[in-house]
Amino acid sequence: MILVDGLLAMEQSAWLLDLRIRGCSPHTLTSYAKTLALWLKALAANDLHWRNIGSGAAERFSAMLTREGCANGTVRLRMIHIQEYYRWAQVKGHIKTLPFHLQRNDGVQSKKAEGSPPVKLANKTRRSVKPQTRADFDKVLAATPRKTTSLLLRDELIAEAARYMGLRRSEVAALRVDQFEPLNPSNKTQSIEIFSAKSGRLDSVLVPAPFIKKVQDFISIHRVAMVEGFQTRDADYEPPPNIFLNERGKRRGQAVSPDYIGESWRRSSVAAGLDTRFHDHRSSFGTNAAKAARLANANTRAIVKELLRHKHEHTSEIYVKFDELQSDRLIRARIVNDGCFDAPTQEHPE
Repeated sequence: MILVDGLLAMEQSAWLLDLRIRGCSPHTLTSYAKTLALWLKALAANDLHWRNIGSGAAERFSAMLTREGCANGTVRLRMIHIQEYYRWAQVKGHIKTLPFHLQRNDGVQSKKAEGSPPVKLANKTRRSVKPQTRADFDKVLAATPRKTTSLLLRDELIAEAARYMGLRRSEVAALRVDQFEPLNPSNKTQSIEIFSAKSGRLDSVLVPAPFIKKVQDFISIHRVAMVEGFQTRDADYEPPPNIFLNERGKRRGQAVSPDYIGESWRRSSVAAGLDTRFHDHRSSFGTNAAKAARLANANTRAIVKELLRHKHEHTSEIYVKFDELQSDRLIRARIVNDGCFDAPTQEHPE
């Protein structure tokens, strides 16, 4: 359901319901809903109705997002959401023709949109792989402004869940106590089932044995102490099933949010003098998986695809290519060092 100025946007909410019925993940639905809310608010500010707009309104909305600091990729995503909504509205009979269609700077456009005016989009900035070294990982954790052992350990486990399991931040936030309590740390081939933040499907994820032990200790000692503290303040408090909880603030006692996870890591990274994002942990996991598969002469692309839970192998290509590039650089460096620096000779022996 979408509310704009306190009013229910019926058609937009109906579209989201259709997407939900078709199996879109909650993460995707939230993104669509946010886009539509921004779009309707921008139209209302200009006294426009969503049915009676042209390409100019779309161009102004795109420019507004850019002025507000949105990256090219985010602007493209928002505009694609709006275009998909209008296509749905045309199929349902809410509008007769599409008010605009999106066009890349290279002129490529969809055949479905022929006849409607174009709206040009900036090319999406290609995201580079930025795996983190363990030294940088520890440096960011050391810069985390936490005063209690429980919170320091909580934030460390949150980051390690992404680094050693390849989880996205929303998947980390959704980890539950009942997923880890039955696991045996002495067994090296254990897994848990999670709902993918991208597809919404149920996936199986391998869990490193040392990480199992750390999480179980955190749950039995620190999380129990946190819950007891919350119940001391509020006798009616019921803890959520999530492992990682907020200890203070307005959301005290509730599960940490994906936005909090990302913003917290970013702040600590800046404090440590580094430029890293929480998603870089997943990049580290992907490149480490590619390296291990290559050294084992295994099918690198298939293994990275399976461990990162990508839908297609080409999505995993960026991590495989990065590992191949690093391997090639290392080989070249060894050739240069081993072949160009011979043992020194004595030109003037005594």
